Amino acid sequence: SFYAGASYLRGLNLNYKNENALGIELGFRWMIWKGLQVRVGGIALASPEHDLHINPTSGISYSFFF
Repeated sequence: SFYAGASYLRGLNLNYKNENALGIELGFRWMIWKGLQVRVGGIALASPEHDLHINPTSGISYSFFF
């Protein structure tokens, strides 16, 4: 399934310390087996003080169902 998300981000250290940013994430998630998921996507990070950054957001996760 496709997924999308938007996040308000606040820097805690290094280059983004005490700065605001916006993250927009898009990607695709595959359910492999009984809660095991693999996802492939990307996030765009926008901040008034910095250039636009686009980073990959791949991962493996497991979900429990109650």
